[in-house]
Amino acid sequence: MEQYFASVPAKDIVSDDSHPIVSVSPNDTVESVLKKLSSHNIYAVPVVDNGKTLGLVDLVDLLTHLVHIFAHTINAKLGGKRDTVTKFVEHHYTAQELDNVKNTFFNGTAAKIIDHSKQNGYHPVKVEGATLKDIVKALALPNVHRIVLTNAHDHPVKIVSQSTVIHYLSKHVEKLGKLGEQSLEEAKCVTRNLITITPRCAPSTPLSPSPSTTSLRSRTSAKTAPSATSL
Repeated sequence: MEQYFASVPAKDIVSDDSHPIVSVSPNDTVESVLKKLSSHNIYAVPVVDNGKTLGLVDLVDLLTHLVHIFAHTINAKLGGKRDTVTKFVEHHYTAQELDNVKNTFFNGTAAKIIDHSKQNGYHPVKVEGATLKDIVKALALPNVHRIVLTNAHDHPVKIVSQSTVIHYLSKHVEKLGKLGEQSLEEAKCVTRNLITITPRCAPSTPLSPSPSTTSLRSRTSAKTAPSATSL
């Protein structure tokens, strides 16, 4: 299995993606970033300055940016005192406050919200000589959900996400051999508790992962596997 992963060139994983990489500049506004994410049906974009990638901005960064603005609005009104989550949710905003939040949010720049959530680490991989093994190892790093393939000049070429890898493997599932026949539990894919919330935003008790008899082969072969261009 390791030999197979090491034999697949990184460029092959995105070979069916003919779309040019979508990026934003450091001075692009949040409004511009949102429009690009929406129009291209993607979840993240690299922030590029003169060909150099500074980092990534994704939907979680944008949401974190918005939450921080709301929190700042409340704390300013309360004289800088830290508020509780309940007060934050139940606070009644004036029309002027909401207008200020909107303007502050949309007029923020991409440079200021790079990895704002601290959950979107930037990890570039040079496409020349890189393999599927290199990509999988990079995606296994903490808080790395997608990587940027770069050329010899460190310019971004393509983005590879976890779903991009799954999409590729779904077309070559026979290469997984016995691993593809294992259940998700046997393959140690179910390792985290499921966290849910109630309609009133109170966290519920984490649900322990239940044993799964679904094999990796059936999961990677599912018709619902996302395309590489949708990420």
